[in-house]
Order: sequence, then structure tokens, then C-alpha cells
Amino acid sequence: MQVHKFLLSWFCWLALLLSHYACSESWSAAPDTSAKKPLQQYFLTFPPYWENSNDKFSGVHYRLAKALYKHANLDVEFVNVPYSRMQQQATQGDIAFINYGEVDGVYTNDILHVCVPPTEITLRVYYLDETLPEIINIEDFDEQNLIILHGLPLGNYESLKTNKSISFMRPRSVKAAIKGLVTGRGDYFIVFDNMMINAQQHFFPLNSYQLKSYPLYTLLGYPITTPKNFIGGKEICQKVTTSYRQLIEAGVVDEKHKILTSDLDRFLQ
Repeated sequence: MQVHKFLLSWFCWLALLLSHYACSESWSAAPDTSAKKPLQQYFLTFPPYWENSNDKFSGVHYRLAKALYKHANLDVEFVNVPYSRMQQQATQGDIAFINYGEVDGVYTNDILHVCVPPTEITLRVYYLDETLPEIINIEDFDEQNLIILHGLPLGNYESLKTNKSISFMRPRSVKAAIKGLVTGRGDYFIVFDNMMINAQQHFFPLNSYQLKSYPLYTLLGYPITTPKNFIGGKEICQKVTTSYRQLIEAGVVDEKHKILTSDLDRFLQ
């Protein structure tokens, strides 16, 4: 029910944003670069991509955005806001950049300039015992032994967390979760695949175990987009895109996973 309400809110906002864009499309003035006030990126928290711990921001997309803005010589202030405020400010054309999650049935390019290609985010189930069945349906996880990282959102599978028939291990690191699989504390480890890059080689270099997995669902996460009703937005978005391409060539950004190369193995430590 929560997910449906969230998507409905997105549809209402997108419709409003489209109407504002239609009214403001004729504006082509570039932003006032002489003004001292920084541009703003509003973001919604979505660990491990965007995180906020006592106003200390982090996350793989946050770090990517910081590196891109620095390279593009853009002064950007990050603001973590609730969805309602992002919705209000975006429709008024006040925000230069937002993060964005794909919504079925909505053409992103109709309402947003996409500054950085989206990251494909897949929630996967990892396991070691090859005799275990591949469970997909939420109700079929009843009475299973699951490992989920503390504080990690599960999206469409969030209701698993309140299922009292499930035995949970809730470690704070991937390393501890893998240990839980090896020692039998849990049978299935549910986590985003971008947190498991090179996990087989890292944890089992001698192939003592074979880490198997299957997907539950996939979404597209856009780290940096610009609402089309933001005056001069197309130009500043293009600057970010140019920096993104240049940092790929320089080896700073990993083109496949669309994150900083320094973040590729971050979650395995």
C-alpha cells in the first residue's frame, strides 16, 4: 500500500510539473552565474545511494554527484528533504538538480533533463546452498531464515521486515552477512547488487564456496536530473554530462556501474 501511495504521488507531481514546464518552456535565459547563492540539489534518502546520518550526507550517488559538480565548477548545495517539499519546490522551478526514481508509464525525458545516465538497481537474493529454491513471492518467504542489512530499504519487499514468522539476521556490513551465510545463521541474503560487486572474488578467492543469486526486482535510479522548468537547466545539466564523460575517460567514474571507481569495493570491506 505504501508503494502504491508513493507512485500515485509521483504521478500527481509529474502531471503538475509537466504543466509548469509547458508554461515556462519559452524561457531560455541562462542562470545568473554572478549570483553568490549556490545551486541546490534536493535528494530523497535511499541507502546506500543517498544517505543522511545526523545531517552528515553520504552514499555512492552523493559522492558521484559531489565529484561531478566539482569537476564542472558548479557550486551546488545538497539538501535532504521529505518528498512533499521536493515536490513543491520542483513544480515551482526552484531546484537545479534532483535525484529521481523511475516510475512506470512516465517518460522521464518529458519532464527532466537527464544529466547522468541512470543506475540499474537490482534487489537480489544471494545464497550458498544450491538445494535451496529460488523464492520470489513475498508470502513464500514465510518461516525462512533471512539476512538483511540494518537500515537497508527493500522497496517492494519492505513488508518482509514485519513478518513475524521469518527469522532475521540484521548485520551492519556485507562482510558480516556473508559470514552469516557461511555459518548457517541465514539461508538467504537480500541486498542490492551494486553492493556486491566482485563479492565472489573478494570473499571466496579460492572458490571454497560459490555465491549464487537471483533477482527480485529492478529499478532505475537517476543520480542527477534537472527539472525542465528550471531556467537555464539544460545548460547546467550539459556541463554535468560533459564532466561525467571526462571522468569516465580519466578512470575516476566506472562506466558500467555508474559510480566512482573508488566505491566499487567499498561495501565489501
